[in-house]
Amino acid sequence: SQTTEHHHHHRKKRTTMIKMHYSLIRWKTFMTIVSITAITTTFVSSFSTTATVRKSNPTRWNQHLTFLSPHSNTNTNLFSSSSGEEEEDVSNNSPTEEESVKVKGVTLKMAFDSNPTQWSVSDLVAPPERFTSPTSLDLVHRLRRESDAVLVGVNTVLRDDCTLTVRRVPPLEGGKQPVRVVIDPHLKVFTREKYGGGKFSLLKDGYHTIIYHSLSRERVKQVDWQGVDWNHVTIVNPTHEYKSNNPSSSSALSPNMILENLSIEFDINHVMVEGGPYTAKQFLQSSVVNRAILIRAPIEFVHPEVSGIDADVMSDAGLKLIGTNSDTGDDENDDTVEYWCIEEEEWPTDELNDWP
Repeated sequence: SQTTEHHHHHRKKRTTMIKMHYSLIRWKTFMTIVSITAITTTFVSSFSTTATVRKSNPTRWNQHLTFLSPHSNTNTNLFSSSSGEEEEDVSNNSPTEEESVKVKGVTLKMAFDSNPTQWSVSDLVAPPERFTSPTSLDLVHRLRRESDAVLVGVNTVLRDDCTLTVRRVPPLEGGKQPVRVVIDPHLKVFTREKYGGGKFSLLKDGYHTIIYHSLSRERVKQVDWQGVDWNHVTIVNPTHEYKSNNPSSSSALSPNMILENLSIEFDINHVMVEGGPYTAKQFLQSSVVNRAILIRAPIEFVHPEVSGIDADVMSDAGLKLIGTNSDTGDDENDDTVEYWCIEEEEWPTDELNDWP
């Protein structure tokens, strides 16, 4: 009887252990399935996201619409800070951070002499130099601060080696700097023999620069990229994609093409067009300028470089003069600031001189 009871107890214990063993196997199997499902989901999601990016912007993958060196960092912050040296016109303003007025569209800034008919931007004989007042220059830096990007033509870079950064006024929160945008169809900023390419400050100062060009992939491969900070420089040829989406448009670089690419690919929605006159006139004639700030200095150039811009050009662009202001309001030698705006919009602030 005791033996029978012992065997019965042993079988019961063995049965319990077998059940526990199979339960453990089922649990491990379940966890394995869960893990495989999670990994598969992550992979599929990642592949789907990548496929979506490739579909929405195939030129980033297959063409030289965005060309980065093998050492480039695709996760670079567009508003990354830099410890580079400031230019000579740095003021002693406190680095107190300011709040921004949300503005979209295109704001044109130009400076002219006092000639009411020629609207000249420089003297053809004298060396290039600033001819507006320090107060007007502060205004320009405030406008840069309020912009997602500052855009110029390549000749402005070749002539001035400009940085287009905010220096004379307190920065926005986090010390953000606007993205610099250069229209350079033939990538002259990289051509060393003729233009001293690769040396320009905005190619190596640690802030983000986007350069728009129209060269073929074969021509791009022949460019000398030596000395370029590829962590912060991006070159873009948007002509192929824009032409495919707009069959009736020209294949040449255009303001509409560049603004569309900046908005879609870089989330840039307020662009300050800072020059020169050829670039400014292109944007005006394309009717993409929402507002303009024109600064008139109390000088007249002896050998004027005429801008080709006048009141008729401004009017044809849909802009109207809505007011003027001077540096202090009581000095006849002050610069005069003109505020222009399209009829469909109002100035960003109630008082003209409150923005920027």
